Amino acid sequence: MDGNSKYYEGCGQEGPIRCIFLCEFHPTAGPKITCQVPENYISKEIFDTVSHYIIPKVQLQRCTLTVTILGLKILGFPVRIDNKKYARNAYYFNLCFVCDAWARTVHLEPLVKKLTEYLLSMELESEWLLKQSVSGDAKELGQLMRQVMQDINHRRMCTLTVG
Repeated sequence: MDGNSKYYEGCGQEGPIRCIFLCEFHPTAGPKITCQVPENYISKEIFDTVSHYIIPKVQLQRCTLTVTILGLKILGFPVRIDNKKYARNAYYFNLCFVCDAWARTVHLEPLVKKLTEYLLSMELESEWLLKQSVSGDAKELGQLMRQVMQDINHRRMCTLTVG
């Protein structure tokens, strides 16, 4: 390790959220990123490498998952909604935070879970996520994710209003 390097994996320091993205299991395309802020922070190659862990099998649904790859730490809370209205009778999604691999992220786990549950309730009430995905225009979702990232990084808190 470089003597001047202040940050390293396991150093115990909190770092900023570098990216927030929402991914889903598309019925024909498979796992894909629906929206991310900033755009293209997670490349298709990195996502394809970890997509099986980010959109996992049923046993890991509704569990906090952390994947570290290529200097990035991806934190998520994957969810599956079973309903006949969805293609393949289920809708899988995961809201993920991306931080530096060295960053301590345990304090973000309750936040990613709470935000996922917020999106889950919006989906159950009005199909909010599915509509954004089907339209191909996730502008509202992108604005929400941008607000969350900026507020958490700068104010260490966030209040959301949608509607």
